[in-house]
Amino acid sequence: MVVFYCGRPKFLSKDKQTITVKLYDEGKYTVTQICELMAVSRPTLYKYIGASKNSTSFVIVG
Repeated sequence: MVVFYCGRPKFLSKDKQTITVKLYDEGKYTVTQICELMAVSRPTLYKYIGASKNSTSFVIVG
C-alpha cells in the first residue's frame, strides 16, 4: 500500500508535540520560553494546543 502525505512535513514528532502541550498546561513556562525550547513558532504552538483540546490523541495534519 502506498501512502501519500500532503503539505509540509511536521517539525515535531507526536511525542514532542505532547511534551510541548504538557509544558503549556503546567503553566511553569511562558509561551515564549516553550517556543524557544522546542524551536517552534507561536502559531505552531497554538496549533498543537488547539488540536490537543479537540481530541485525546492528536497529530496535526497539513
